[in-house]
Amino acid sequence: IATLNGNNPAPGTGLWTTTSSASITAPSNPATGITGLTAGIYSFVWTITNGSCVTNDTVVIIIDTLITSNAGPDQQVCEGSNVVLAANTPSSGSGNWTALNGGTLANAGASNSAVSGLTVAGNYSFVWTITNGSCISSDTVIIQVDLQVVANAGTDQQLCGVTATNLSANAALPGAGSWTTSSTATITNASDENSAVTGLTNGMYDFIWTITNGTCTSDDTVTIYIDSLEIANAGADQQICSGSIVTMSANAPAAGIGLWT
Repeated sequence: IATLNGNNPAPGTGLWTTTSSASITAPSNPATGITGLTAGIYSFVWTITNGSCVTNDTVVIIIDTLITSNAGPDQQVCEGSNVVLAANTPSSGSGNWTALNGGTLANAGASNSAVSGLTVAGNYSFVWTITNGSCISSDTVIIQVDLQVVANAGTDQQLCGVTATNLSANAALPGAGSWTTSSTATITNASDENSAVTGLTNGMYDFIWTITNGTCTSDDTVTIYIDSLEIANAGADQQICSGSIVTMSANAPAAGIGLWT
């Protein structure tokens, strides 16, 4: 619905006419309403007649189409990631992105603009506004940026003859941590950064500590070496005459090295 605004025809009479499909509510009223408008261009002629005098003037009303903005689905990414927005492309008019609280838009006029600079965890809002003539529509998308927690599985360990030990990784704050291994060892509590591991025999064991926080994942590996305990046997005591040369008779280590002192 729109309202026309012709001048007062006194002392004559006025009449609105149109060749369009719109309806003029009161054709003789300078300020009549008009209905039946859809998107398009409409011309209305205001004719004033006063005796033998006739004048007319034309007003044009342009009805623009409201293009509904859709900024696309919310996204969740890990800090430092580049994001591609996914708004609708306007069928007429133009669109423009506005960053409300951070992030750098590669092309503010592109519905699928890339966004960089999301290096701090938090929520970032981007508004997609479509303008088509006098019609404006906007929608907001939220990009949730998760904090990257760097996993540290702790210091490698070298132990002798034990069957169990404790791991010592960093805490997953925020997020959750999990230990895994491809070995035959048993992890007592996979979600505990200080979990015990059992079932160790001689050899080398790798344990991976993975921290997951939303979309962010980080992992680190600790290696535990279990050495075999070689029992030293220095040989039988000997009794000899002074000045004699003695040959020691200790056992040779199957692994490792031996040293006399």
